[in-house]
Amino acid sequence: HEIRLGYTANRSDNVLYPNTPMDAIKDDSDIYNIEYKITNISDTYKNLNMQYYKSTVVHPMSTQYRNSSSNPMMDTTNDMDSQMQGIKIINTLDIAGIAMDIGLDGSERKWSGEYYNTTTGAFKATSIDETTTENMAVFAKMKKSFGSLDMKLGMRYDTTDITNVNIAFADKDFNAFNVNLFTNLNIDKANSVFFGVGKASRVPDARELYFKKSGNVIGTPTLDQTKNTQVDLGYKVQSENFEFKIKAFYSMLSDYIYYQSANNPTGASNKFKNIDATIYGTEVTS
Repeated sequence: HEIRLGYTANRSDNVLYPNTPMDAIKDDSDIYNIEYKITNISDTYKNLNMQYYKSTVVHPMSTQYRNSSSNPMMDTTNDMDSQMQGIKIINTLDIAGIAMDIGLDGSERKWSGEYYNTTTGAFKATSIDETTTENMAVFAKMKKSFGSLDMKLGMRYDTTDITNVNIAFADKDFNAFNVNLFTNLNIDKANSVFFGVGKASRVPDARELYFKKSGNVIGTPTLDQTKNTQVDLGYKVQSENFEFKIKAFYSMLSDYIYYQSANNPTGASNKFKNIDATIYGTEVTS
């Protein structure tokens, strides 16, 4: 039996962002983590791992150090608060020589923000109405070797519900089945080639859906989730004193969430949109 307790605190002040209209007056975060693990339960049931985590972030952005602060009535702070908590349970099994992980994953994130006058503290407007994103998932990972061929298979099913306290925005719900397959062929002790193909998805966050500025809804409440299908192919050589790996990948993105800042046909609102895109490249390490 093993218990692990973790706590991380971050306190940052006056973080300047030259590429955005505001700077961070502070960026404070607290991360809590509790893990409980049982090992060697039986020959088949290897391990049980349970985890609970929680994080909170306070991140007010301000124009305090910008030219607009010369007019106290124009000096604005966007006070952003985010907190997330979740649980994860993983069962590790060995069935007929197949190493297998089966688990449950659940999380809840709350995100909100409001504008106020930096000088007077007077409330101005809401930047993000309190949004709650709840995710539940089941997943499985399997690994087995067939002589010189190693294979890994992963599957995950997610259901996500997003609610906003503003009744003007309809609730959102997403479902996704993700899967990946990775193979590694060992040519000899030093050389191997590998191939992988997989599909993954990501739901839009509260900023992309509901962010508001100057009375306009910059976010787009009708966004769909991004789906990514990717192929990887590579070669690796490894000896006692040397390692070299080259990999190529090709990624096909459906409903990629893209921020359209210029020439936006919708004007000052709904600047996020779904587009189809491809990303491809190579990676070499030695």
